[in-house]
Amino acid sequence: MNKRALSRKWMIIISAGLILITLAPERVLSQETAVMKSEPNPCLINGEECISNNQYQEAAAQFKMATEKDPQNPLAYKLLGYTYLNLGNGKEGIENINRAIELYKKEGESIKAAEIAFRLERIGKITGEVEIDVEAKEDLKMIQQAEIAQLISGRYEYIGCNSTLDCDIKLELSIISDNWNYRVYTTENSDAFCCEAKGKYGAWSINEEGEPAEGSCR
Repeated sequence: MNKRALSRKWMIIISAGLILITLAPERVLSQETAVMKSEPNPCLINGEECISNNQYQEAAAQFKMATEKDPQNPLAYKLLGYTYLNLGNGKEGIENINRAIELYKKEGESIKAAEIAFRLERIGKITGEVEIDVEAKEDLKMIQQAEIAQLISGRYEYIGCNSTLDCDIKLELSIISDNWNYRVYTTENSDAFCCEAKGKYGAWSINEEGEPAEGSCR
């Protein structure tokens, strides 16, 4: 990364870093990520690879095996639930997400449980086009902040992802949407990004420094 790009990124960090650390510490130092690094679960790893390749059926099978091998793992249920929702299986998706919420509460992760519950609740509330646009803009801002948090945590590069679920996994978010598919495009050396929300209602996009705007990244 060149010095100019690094300087620009640290300016972003100075303006947003303290707020992000205060409001969303779990995105900066994820306990889930720490657990997966110290005790890798092959099924979760395989499932994530399938998600990156948009192989949702295969991912669901892997995450299902993960819940069977470790029935007390909330991350496995959360990812399985999200995958089912992406496949259009609402009933099993909601059941598994609710199980994840229960397990997070049991572990004392009340903030994480509340965030997932809030995202799930929004599915049934968003009906009008104006509200749907608000959903896209709010989610784009959330992804933007999560990308900036990667810099704060010492990664020094932005992360690309090619679907909502892929972004959820890589950025440790809880975005659930029937209306939009989210993608993050990065530059060749990952010193810039553009996040896009695309759906039947149109497209919105955002970069590392701006506000959501109508239109695609490309």
